[in-house]
Order: sequence, then C-alpha cells, then structure tokens
Amino acid sequence: MKKYARLRLLFVALFALAVLALTARAFCPRRERLDTRGWGLPELVDHLHDRGLPLRVVASREDGWWGDNVYLTEDPAATWETFQLKNQTAQRIGQWRRSVWVLRIGPSTDVEWRLLQWEGHGCRIAGFLVFGDPGLIERIKEAFHAKYRAGWPGF
Repeated sequence: MKKYARLRLLFVALFALAVLALTARAFCPRRERLDTRGWGLPELVDHLHDRGLPLRVVASREDGWWGDNVYLTEDPAATWETFQLKNQTAQRIGQWRRSVWVLRIGPSTDVEWRLLQWEGHGCRIAGFLVFGDPGLIERIKEAFHAKYRAGWPGF
C-alpha cells in the first residue's frame, strides 16, 4: 500500500508541476525575440519610435540622404548645420546634449577603435555604434533587450 501511495503522490506532484508550468506561460508573456540582423537606420528609428522614443532624425549629409549614419535628437532647433559644429570626442561631450550620432556598422568599421576614441561616451547596440548624450544613450539602450546592448555583434 505504501508503494502505491508514493506513486500516487509522485503523479500528483508531476501533474501540479505541469499545470503550474502551463499557467506560468499564460500569465507571464515572453518577450518576442528581436532579430536586428539586416537592420538599417530606418528600422532602428522605427524601433525607437515604437518603443516610445520619438527622436527626430537629422540627416548626416547636407542633401538629406541618410547614408550609413544619422543624428537623432530631441532638440527641435537642431539642423544639419548645427551638427557640423559638434565634435565626436570625449572632451566635447557637452555639445551633444539631447542628441546622438548613430552609425550602421559596416565591414570596414573599426568598432574597437571608435569606442576607444570615445572614451566611454559611446557604445555598440546591435549592429550600430552610438555616440552622444549619455542619458539619451541609456534610453536608447533600454529600448532593446539586454542581449542587444553593448558587446552583442548583431549580425
């Protein structure tokens, strides 16, 4: 009789565990996997807008073409001309208040060199390098799952 009682207890415990696992899935939604491979700047900007960061895009070229880099800003007065006066150096980080520069990492991008030059004032997020306002960079990072932040290659 004892043997059957243990077996019955084991089945009840397994059944309870299975029910718990199924209800946990129903009540704890999983975050969908974000695949940034193949993303260009438009997809990055759309993702940030979808996550509640309505940053304004300023083209990095005078003709308005985005190319492989853009400026993202919360400053309504920022223009292509005003960004030409900003330096991407740690010594001039104060110039970047409310703004960042974003580069789509390409085959010839020397990621480590850029990050060293920026002395901690920029980072890699998926397939992009970001330099500028530290607070804005943190908000951009928060728009991505932890695995897409610094150090993840994104390819």
